[in-house]
Amino acid sequence: MKKLSHYQISTLGLLGFTILIIFSGLYSELFRPRVSKKLNKSQLLVNPIRKDILHELDEIKFTNFNNTFTLKRNETTWSLVSPVKMKASAQNIEKILNSLRDIEVKTLFKKDKVNIQNFSLNNPLMNIELKSKLNEVQKIDFGLINSIDDSSYLVVNNMNAIYQTNIISSDLVKLRLSDFIDTTIFPNNTIEVQKFEIISPRENRTLHILENVDENWISSKYNTISNSSTQRKLRRILGINAKVIVDNVDEKTQNFISNYLKNPRYKINIKMKSSDKIKSYLISYLVTSNETLRIERNNNFIIKDLNEDILYLVDKEYFNTFSIRYADLR
Repeated sequence: MKKLSHYQISTLGLLGFTILIIFSGLYSELFRPRVSKKLNKSQLLVNPIRKDILHELDEIKFTNFNNTFTLKRNETTWSLVSPVKMKASAQNIEKILNSLRDIEVKTLFKKDKVNIQNFSLNNPLMNIELKSKLNEVQKIDFGLINSIDDSSYLVVNNMNAIYQTNIISSDLVKLRLSDFIDTTIFPNNTIEVQKFEIISPRENRTLHILENVDENWISSKYNTISNSSTQRKLRRILGINAKVIVDNVDEKTQNFISNYLKNPRYKINIKMKSSDKIKSYLISYLVTSNETLRIERNNNFIIKDLNEDILYLVDKEYFNTFSIRYADLR
């Protein structure tokens, strides 16, 4: 067999290397993310979320792997309208809106099937739908969150591009019902309270009534009490926050809760100056351990809002707050 010359070996090596380079280029071209070439540099830097919609925002629909949450604006406050109806946490709504306002675009990719799949936008981690007072709608799907290069990838319904942006907080993906709800249980403006009544259902008797008459507090048990001390005690009670809001539990857990509320430790009635409606609540004894609720024995109790039919799980540290002594009011 004839040996190849040094020159021929070098030529073949160079030819093989050239073929490898060409093949690598073709592979890279075929499989790399497709960048949009139709948009200029200034367009790359523009936040795709419309400022006019954010400014005139009327409704937000937020969807993640936990649920879909619909929030409605009421002048200066927000209400959760789905999956339950109640007041919403302004803090977490502002967190969502700030994340949208603070979007910084790094680059754009073509909005095609390959890129949509590459950036997990075919099965987005979360979706935010914004609706203005003029019924204008903007929908944003969030795909891959890449912590290595601090990037997020998103598409906006009326934009023909995929946006690579600064990283969106992964906390948003994990938001659940309790994060959207204002966890204050009672009306916490003590100045507006007309009457506060605490009852022992087991003993079938009223333990204490505090009533505001002509801006002075009167006690059903004690002749003389201090307005400032009474206000302070009521602030402690009405300022109790829920550890978690109980929702979507199985029948066994529902029965567990119902058994405690059949014989509650307290019932509370609150009348506000601005309304004739009485707000009523049941407070259970400390409850035993429960795997579904992820609680240990005697570490929590349950409060039920009878008007809104909402269940709150509360830490045991608040349990003795409902006891009203003369020392609290004098």
